Amino acid sequence: MREGKAVSEIETPGSGDHPTADTTAAAVDGAHGDGIITGLAELPRDALVDAKALGKLLGRSKRSVERAVRRGELPPPFRFMGRNQWTVATIRDHLNARQAASLRLVERRDQRRASGG
Repeated sequence: MREGKAVSEIETPGSGDHPTADTTAAAVDGAHGDGIITGLAELPRDALVDAKALGKLLGRSKRSVERAVRRGELPPPFRFMGRNQWTVATIRDHLNARQAASLRLVERRDQRRASGG
């Protein structure tokens, strides 16, 4: 992948670009088979993705990504080169924090049930 280039703009594999373009394009193209999303894990943490690429990674549309941001399900993007973008690290960290918070809620609920309250 060329430095500073958004994932949605990556050249197709075999275009003579840097070898990581092949793996990054594959991460975007094959990201959500059978409900398993692996594309974010396969991308470098400092890679930039725009709403279109993130939607493709998550198996959703660009509009769904924008709505998820408004609902707080995804972090707000930053403006770069005229586009709203995220680093992969920002998205992964946000999702991990949401998962940890959800697990804490379940643990507290289970503790209340176990104590009879």
